[in-house]
Amino acid sequence: RVTSEDKEPKEQLQKAIRDRDEAIAKKNAVELELAKCKMDMMSLNSQLLDAIQQKLNLSQQLEAWQDDMHRVIDRQLMDT
Repeated sequence: RVTSEDKEPKEQLQKAIRDRDEAIAKKNAVELELAKCKMDMMSLNSQLLDAIQQKLNLSQQLEAWQDDMHRVIDRQLMDT
C-alpha cells in the first residue's frame, strides 16, 4: 500500500529528473548555438582576411599606376 508520505519523495525524484533532463536539453541547445556562432566567426574572419588581402593588392596596383603616371608626366615634361 502506497501512502502519501511514500508518494511525495517519488514525485520529488521525478521532478528532479525532469528538471535535470530539461537542464541537459538547454545545455545541449546552448552548446549547439555556440558551435554555430564559432563557425560563423571563423567564416567572417576568413572573409575579413580575404578583404584585407584584396585591399592590399588594390593598394599595390594603385601605387604602381601612380608611379607609371609620374614617369609619363616626367617624360612629357622633359620632351617639351
